[in-house]
Amino acid sequence: MARKRTQKEAKASNAKRTKSSKDEILSTLEKLYGIQFPQHFLQFYNFCKEVNSVDPLGALSAINLKLVGPFEYMEKELSKEELSLGPLHYHMTWRHFYDPPECLTLLVDKSQNQFHLSLITDDPKDSSHSVIVSNDDKSCKLKLLGDDLFTGVCSIIKSQLRTSVNAAEKRKLTELNKSLNDFCSEHHISTASYTKTDGRTKQAVSKTLHGAGMIVTEKGGCGYRQVFTGQEISRNMRAVVKASDDEERIKRFSPLLEIQTHLQFADDETDFGARLEFGLDLFCNGSMYFHKMATRSLTLAYTLLGRPLYGQIIEKHLADRRHDDLPRTT
Repeated sequence: MARKRTQKEAKASNAKRTKSSKDEILSTLEKLYGIQFPQHFLQFYNFCKEVNSVDPLGALSAINLKLVGPFEYMEKELSKEELSLGPLHYHMTWRHFYDPPECLTLLVDKSQNQFHLSLITDDPKDSSHSVIVSNDDKSCKLKLLGDDLFTGVCSIIKSQLRTSVNAAEKRKLTELNKSLNDFCSEHHISTASYTKTDGRTKQAVSKTLHGAGMIVTEKGGCGYRQVFTGQEISRNMRAVVKASDDEERIKRFSPLLEIQTHLQFADDETDFGARLEFGLDLFCNGSMYFHKMATRSLTLAYTLLGRPLYGQIIEKHLADRRHDDLPRTT
């Protein structure tokens, strides 16, 4: 007769199966998107399932947000066609006007104001510096919200509780806040986690114009050098945009072309981060006048840094940059 398992053994077996299931979900997401995903993704989705088991993607309706992107595939049985579409397709689906390639949209406002939360990941192969940022699509500025979605969403709930004057809305916010705190308390999760966020700020070699910074791993003291200042490039781009005609605009490109020459010297000494900074700042301006220059600079920078996926994203994005009509269906 087979020996009956003890309660401890059964618990260990269930935990092993749960871990295996979690690993399988993350593995699927990583195949779809071509980047590493932090563990808090699964925990946050489980929280949303507790709030709304029928529609987990709509669990955050109290703060007018819905889960999108990778969350849409958490429990979906994917077809062969969906599995073969490739990371570029999935990164483009919810890509907003000012989203740099490093950003992947996770939560979007259910109205049309384009506010959204993203995961920012400098290197697709390394999520150790990945944190949550928000953007309203009115400018390039990215606001650092914390290490994970629990911290980011908690800060949004608290902000809306402070400003809400509608009794019904305030009641829903209070209920969501309690559900979040109860879940986090039960699973030993902090709602004020900023360790990685603070570390990112310290390790960033440049803030870039979007403000969330960029991280380039230095090897042998190389990886980045400052070729220009944010104030300098902003002034030069502003001059180009405000030119009265195309002839004058071409002349005003001269300082930017001079920066490009210095970037070639930086590349020769493997300071590829300088080119990345230049391309990102051109992208952040938003003007179509810089799209070609940004595409050339960024595709080369990402190739040199070993991040080819991001080069594909920026090329596709700048060929179809838009404020609306999201999600993209092609």
